[in-house]
Amino acid sequence: MTMDEACRIVGYNAQRYAIRNMTKALKMLRWRNTEEQETRLQAGLFVLRRWKKYQQACSDYRDNKFRRA
Repeated sequence: MTMDEACRIVGYNAQRYAIRNMTKALKMLRWRNTEEQETRLQAGLFVLRRWKKYQQACSDYRDNKFRRA
């Protein structure tokens, strides 16, 4: 998984506690997760492990978004 994929799945500029709570909830009954939920869990864990890079990716996305407009 790349940072761009993880950002698209988790969302840009999501707060850390929200991602942490999402991953915690998705870990509880993992056997009931659908493929989409499992992907969200993997993306959340990916982002939490690489928080500084996620923040930088969000900043880059925000800066490029306003430059295009």
